[in-house]
Amino acid sequence: MQHPQSTDRANDGFVLLTETVSKPLAATEGPAPTIDAPAVGEGPEHLLMLDDLFTELEPIRPEQVVLVLAGSAAVRLAGRAAFLGLMDAERATELGCDRDWQALMEAGVSAAQMAMLIRAEPWLPPVNQGLPFCHWLVSQAVLGPEQLEALHERSVELGWPIFQVALEQGLLDEARYVAQLARFADLEIADEPGDIVRSVLVGFPMGWVEHFDLVPLERVGGGFVIAVARPLPGVLLDRMAADLGGPVECQLAAPAAVSAWRRRWLRHWWRIHHPGRSALSDV
Repeated sequence: MQHPQSTDRANDGFVLLTETVSKPLAATEGPAPTIDAPAVGEGPEHLLMLDDLFTELEPIRPEQVVLVLAGSAAVRLAGRAAFLGLMDAERATELGCDRDWQALMEAGVSAAQMAMLIRAEPWLPPVNQGLPFCHWLVSQAVLGPEQLEALHERSVELGWPIFQVALEQGLLDEARYVAQLARFADLEIADEPGDIVRSVLVGFPMGWVEHFDLVPLERVGGGFVIAVARPLPGVLLDRMAADLGGPVECQLAAPAAVSAWRRRWLRHWWRIHHPGRSALSDV
């Protein structure tokens, strides 16, 4: 399938999410506890920014957004923001080092922009025209409603996004997951790439591979075929096509496969542009 056809055009936009999951107050005996004033950075304005972000990403559950943004997500999002010109590179590096994705919004990245950056995360549950992929799997009898709810509970318990839990714990077969997602998003399934052609290394901007979970597979006419682990926002594909000067066709592969192919591509890119020097991934 060639872009500009997109699986989520109605929900395209930029958005970022918080790593803090609020916990319910434990039941206590005696007088109700005193509620202190919110700390600096956690007042109404801060909460409104988060509410705007969650609204941009609906109908994805807020807790799934938070789980996707745990760990090193802030580093990735800051790098993408700088690459796309949403903020100064030096400032993005500082915020990335702090590993606080919420700070990106406080620094001026809008909720819509943050949503776009987050939708490039491979483990974010996909949505197509308002239909969550989770519900699609139930409609196709791949998962039962009880299994889906149990997966959500297990996801929160482990602190991992729902489909990372499903695949890494063997609760959902990887091949079946990719096949169903390909049908859901109307994408072809990518074949494992063979030798990396020089024209693909030279002609595809390295920044897209460096900052996003995607890898170019081949050059076709004036455009490229790329492998992705989940459908990308149309706004992002528009920008990529403009940078490439030609159409982009997305094909789908499992997240682990895309990650491995991407590392291989970056090693080859480094060697061809820096002969005689080892890539960091080789050290």
